[in-house]
Amino acid sequence: MPYSERDALYLGALLHDIGKFRQRALDEHLRHPLLSAQVIDALFEDERIKTIAAFHHLEDLRRSNLKGSLHRLAEIVCEADSLASGERRRDTETLQRPLQSIFSAVRLSEARGNPPEVWQPIGRLTDEYYPFPEQNLPEPAQLQERYLLHWRAFLQELAQFGAAIHPDTLLALLKKYLWCVPSASYRNVPDISLYEHSRMTAALAVCLYDFLQEPPDSSAQSDVFDRNEKRFQLVCGDITGIQRYIYNIAHKGALRALKGRSFYLQLLLQVAARELLRRLDLPLACLLYASGGKFYVLAPNTSRFSEVLHRFEQEVQEWLLERYDGAIGLVVAHVELCGQDFVGEQHPHPITRKWAEVTEKIEQRKRQPFSARITQGDFWKPLGPGGSIVTCYATGRYLCRTGEEAEKLQAREIFLYEDEEEATPRYISQEQHEARELGRALRSAQAIELLSPDSSGDGYVLFNGWRFIIHEQQPEAGQVRGELIWLNSDEMLPGTLRQNWMFYGGNWAFEGDFDQAAERARGSRLLGALRMDVDNLGQIFRDGLGANATFSRVVQLSTMLDFFFAGYLNKLRGLRWDINEGVQQNNGNPLKDMIQIVYAGGDDLFIVGVWNVLPDVAQWIRREFGRFTGGNPYMTLSGGIALFPPKLPLYHAAQEAGRAEEKAKDFRRHVRRNGVEVATVSKNALFFLETPISWNDLEVLRQWVVRLYQAIQEDRVSRGILGRLYGIYAEYQQNQNAWGRWRWRACYSLARYANQHKAFADDLQQLAAELFCSTSTESDFVALIHIPARWTEMLTRKEE
Repeated sequence: MPYSERDALYLGALLHDIGKFRQRALDEHLRHPLLSAQVIDALFEDERIKTIAAFHHLEDLRRSNLKGSLHRLAEIVCEADSLASGERRRDTETLQRPLQSIFSAVRLSEARGNPPEVWQPIGRLTDEYYPFPEQNLPEPAQLQERYLLHWRAFLQELAQFGAAIHPDTLLALLKKYLWCVPSASYRNVPDISLYEHSRMTAALAVCLYDFLQEPPDSSAQSDVFDRNEKRFQLVCGDITGIQRYIYNIAHKGALRALKGRSFYLQLLLQVAARELLRRLDLPLACLLYASGGKFYVLAPNTSRFSEVLHRFEQEVQEWLLERYDGAIGLVVAHVELCGQDFVGEQHPHPITRKWAEVTEKIEQRKRQPFSARITQGDFWKPLGPGGSIVTCYATGRYLCRTGEEAEKLQAREIFLYEDEEEATPRYISQEQHEARELGRALRSAQAIELLSPDSSGDGYVLFNGWRFIIHEQQPEAGQVRGELIWLNSDEMLPGTLRQNWMFYGGNWAFEGDFDQAAERARGSRLLGALRMDVDNLGQIFRDGLGANATFSRVVQLSTMLDFFFAGYLNKLRGLRWDINEGVQQNNGNPLKDMIQIVYAGGDDLFIVGVWNVLPDVAQWIRREFGRFTGGNPYMTLSGGIALFPPKLPLYHAAQEAGRAEEKAKDFRRHVRRNGVEVATVSKNALFFLETPISWNDLEVLRQWVVRLYQAIQEDRVSRGILGRLYGIYAEYQQNQNAWGRWRWRACYSLARYANQHKAFADDLQQLAAELFCSTSTESDFVALIHIPARWTEMLTRKEE
């Protein structure tokens, strides 16, 4: 198919380093630009694409005979390649080394030393197949064999698409195979994937091309290699009011609506970013990141940029204001970039200052969420009629005037709320009805189809004429009219379709409402809300990568964190929970029947479920995150659990869980070894049962809960032991003196109780040893003893 000059540039930049993949797989000694050209030549008939890739090194270009526009295109890719890598050194030879985990580069202080070096095995980036980083380097022959199998799989799948492959599908295919292949491995630290480097080079090349198409008022062309001119824009979009929107739902039917609303906002973010790309005529590679309520786009600093961006923000805000009455909004900010911002070598790296600058601008804009819309006169007009009105039973929003219900029902602008217990009809909004229907469809969704404004057909409504369709079964290629996005699967249909894949946290839903969910709880009929996120994330992005914080590394770090939360955590749906073993693979009840991921992505999560499984779920997530980050001591999580009765509105539980998470992050403790203080630690904790607990101490307390629970269930001890533990804790709390009178009174109380319950005497002796010596906990064990007492009391409570 014929390509424009700009399209040829984009494809050449995207595939400029594909020869490195072949080089490592086949152990070939030809230089990788020539190998890239050979791979491209076998796929595309356009000589320009091959030539651009063959001469993407400046020294090769200077020795070439390229002239005119083709020489100019090759220059642009040379510069884009250099800016994307952020380094002046080039790989001129090959060395069989795997990708080093980006988390090995994160370091915040001298106190904890350097993080361990860990290496990413070849594999697939899905929760089912993801291979964790390893500390041991594989043998070169073994690594090459893995590369060879990976390369052959790539060629086989690529052949199914042929030259007619859509550029977005090609980008998705490169992500599937190149995410675990290092971009450089000889004289550079191999911690940037070939995928991230390739798509960054392509994005920079297109933006540079567009900028250079608008030369100054001069006959001379701009110098491609001028790094002082502000040629790029880093754009950030942030959806505001997410929590207020998602959680403002009545408890009846809330689970389905929660999933629908959460997923809808994720798609709204994706579509807003794509609409901006569409207006700027930019390829998908320019969408650097879209998750966690934010998107980042790399754009050219052209004369039309500011006007397009302002109009885009204004129209989005107008649509959101009309549809959601200000409950959610979108704010946009941008900063200019020059070439020096990409290649600086000082600490902190210039690009980290630019990320911080655009983030600060976003925070300022959040304080004026509808500023782009507020200039229009009708903004200040009253919203909604007065008098007797009908409101949405689920959200409390205005629906219509009283007496208009029949007309609105027939027009499908409002819907009946189905509740057999209510004699008086109740109504919900179209948006709430769609959220519930969407939540139901997501249980078996395999893919979504995004329909742009110029596509025909029905579907769930999104911004500016965009719509989407849920595919609960694999669609036929002939049925697809838009962009097909697979959920948590990197399998794609062969052919010319525009395809992609995305991570979606919590692609399952358990049956019933909150009341029915609480019936599955052990002991107390309560639910729990768990919120967790990464500690010190702002500092990690600002300082953690030091002078090596190139653009590609920052994006790669963001992408991998998002995969853990939005992708890998879906592994929970196949795990089970057992009172004795917690979260594990084989024994117990399926977790998917007891928890629901409401939201997971970016660097945080929100999970609702029966209360008794959530501490174990939180601990499992913390352990897996440790494996995922290769044991980096600077990469930690904190979380909070709030317990609530099923009839409490979810937004209250969400707020309480948020406050609990904040208290976990405020938690400071003095860690001792053999009675000697060795460190002061903050964060890296869980707030549960109104107490901040380190993850280590949570593990110890959980073991005591199991021992107490089993003993009570087996009648080796009565629940009276819990009252004695409460009493010890209360006496300790009077003066919080580790050597106070609580010691001898606890010794007497437990010894007497052991004589009365000899079957539990050994356990009581060990419990007393922990109380008096605190050998296994970071905090004094006596200061935590109320937690296993309360935990066990709730587990053994019998409720009708």
